[in-house]
Amino acid sequence: MRNLELIGEAATHIPDSVLQAHPDIPWRMVIATRNRLIHGYLGIDNDLL
Repeated sequence: MRNLELIGEAATHIPDSVLQAHPDIPWRMVIATRNRLIHGYLGIDNDLL
């Protein structure tokens, strides 16, 4: 779970040019997943992760 948090945090610091060069990666979802994990929205299902 910690690795997902770190990946999501790192994604917030990726330059726009890189984000645009890789539109196949769901950047918003990566960042949103990080936010859910960090803030514990609606609880976290560890089995689902």
